[in-house]
Amino acid sequence: MVWLELGSTPAVVRANGGAEALACHTDFADFIEMNLKEFSRYAHALAANQDDAQDILSESLIKAFMAWPRISAMDHPIGYIRKIIVNTVISDGRKWYNQNIAPYLTDQVPDTPTIDHYWRVHQLDELNHLLTVLPKRQAAMIVMRYYLNLSDTEISDRLRCSAVTVRSTISRALTVVRNNRDRFNC
Repeated sequence: MVWLELGSTPAVVRANGGAEALACHTDFADFIEMNLKEFSRYAHALAANQDDAQDILSESLIKAFMAWPRISAMDHPIGYIRKIIVNTVISDGRKWYNQNIAPYLTDQVPDTPTIDHYWRVHQLDELNHLLTVLPKRQAAMIVMRYYLNLSDTEISDRLRCSAVTVRSTISRALTVVRNNRDRFNC
């Protein structure tokens, strides 16, 4: 049995080779501490909102910790954890209780006008709304292409599909996004 608290208190590890498991925990904690912001931004780009992004990231990091001895031996553990995050987003999208409900849009002006001083935040919010109309796999490919600037080959390697599939999926996704821009006033 393994119980961990990733914080200032040390881990309590009850497993064969407790010292080895504690060292593994320390390596994982250091790795996550160095890359947490990147993983958090990546999860937020894939998720519909900040709460979902935190849930996805937490679930993904639990999966990564459970496989950490194998992941830490890889050449590119960051890429593998990104793959875990994408798979978590896709699998969460299949759960019936996690389906997004489209917002109800109206032509009425709000009671109190607000000024948005955070243009970049607004732009990211619009992107998140547009990504909610896409299936999770298409949204993941859009994020990989335009957020991570990955090539078709790199995306196909990460998602285990052909480069042609990546190009056609991104093309269909962009068509859906263009057709839904008016719906979200983008």
